[in-house]
Amino acid sequence: MDYYQTKAIKKTSNQIGFLVLISFIIMIAVTYIGIAITQSADAIVLWSGITSLVSMFIVGVIFIKATDSKFNELIPLKKVKKGYFVPLVLIATAVSLISNYMADILLNNLSLIGIKTKYPPSFEAAENTPLEALLTILSVAIIPPLAEEFLFRGIILNKLKPFGINFAIFTSSLLFGLMHGNLVQTPFAFVVGLAFAYVTVKSGSILPSIISHFLINFSSVMVSMYSDSQLDDNIATIVYISFSLIVIIGGIVSAFLLSKHKGFFNVYSNVQFKFGCTLRESLTTVGMILSIIALTLELIASSELWGLSFI
Repeated sequence: MDYYQTKAIKKTSNQIGFLVLISFIIMIAVTYIGIAITQSADAIVLWSGITSLVSMFIVGVIFIKATDSKFNELIPLKKVKKGYFVPLVLIATAVSLISNYMADILLNNLSLIGIKTKYPPSFEAAENTPLEALLTILSVAIIPPLAEEFLFRGIILNKLKPFGINFAIFTSSLLFGLMHGNLVQTPFAFVVGLAFAYVTVKSGSILPSIISHFLINFSSVMVSMYSDSQLDDNIATIVYISFSLIVIIGGIVSAFLLSKHKGFFNVYSNVQFKFGCTLRESLTTVGMILSIIALTLELIASSELWGLSFI
């Protein structure tokens, strides 16, 4: 890696670091503004869509303009190769579901390793009227997946790809995991980020990851709505478990079928940068250091808020 290559990596990584930092700060600010304005749990749920839209999508658009980047290069929306779209969506969604289950299992059993905790707060769907239900779906299942995929699998992943695909997948997923602000779920969100980034690279489009992200969030919203309604909670549980099993089995079958395509699970890069060297140069930039510190502090603060502590 020569001087000019190192300089390019540092410049781009510094930009990405400050992008994430600004997005995070705006997300926190808009969230607290929402709390001050709404004074309602239901309204906070609806406000989350505005938070994602402002902190990720609008900030991302400004970043693209400010760095003179080409929109269609950072946000690939091209048609996916025939026969690949559904299998890739199933694989990514299956990985997400398994990761969510693992996070739940870990959180419910932390006492076994000397840590006591209460479960992090979850949203309660505002489904008193059809309009409120629609707004909840929009705010939780539609806008956040669009905004997060736009930022992480669009801008960040593709901005870093010239320096190595594996490096771009890893770094975008690391930032995605940290951005969740949940000490228990962060490592599993990182794994989900890897899956989403992988299907984005293999398909050449962010559409599969958007659909997968939507399915995960939408299923959670539906479970919450059914649980809060007059219907038996068991119905929601059965439906969600059935959905999960179908998707996980579908993901496993899809992975098996696609594995027959030579080299499908390999990620090839047309650059010769060493992963370790590139990652070191990237993570030691001012922007990356500041963003990781801010996100880590949020993880610690959130852990205290949720009562995560050693017995």
